Amino acid sequence: MQTNHPTPREAFEAEYGTSRNLLTPDRLTIGGNDRYAFEVATGSGIFPGTHLVGVTVVRIADDGSVSRDYDRSTSFSGDDVNQLIDQALAYAATLGEA
Repeated sequence: MQTNHPTPREAFEAEYGTSRNLLTPDRLTIGGNDRYAFEVATGSGIFPGTHLVGVTVVRIADDGSVSRDYDRSTSFSGDDVNQLIDQALAYAATLGEA
C-alpha cells in the first residue's frame, strides 16, 4: 500500500499553518523533497542595515506525518541580503542528503 505523502507546501502548512515567523515574516519560498519541507523567509536584523534570512524545516515521515525539525532549521545574518538568500537556498538544497 502506497502512503499518501504531502507536497512540501502541504507539509509545511500542516505544521505551521499560515502563521509567519516574528523575526523573518517575509516568505520567499517553500520547497523540499519527499523527506523535508522548508520555508526561506527574510526579516530585519537587530542592527540598522542588517538582514536576517531563516530556513524553517519540517520533517516528513515515511507515513506522511510531519513534525518540526528544530535541529535542521537555521538562520543567516549580515548586511548583504542577496548573499544571505543564496546561502539559505544552498543550505536548503542539502536537506535530505546522506
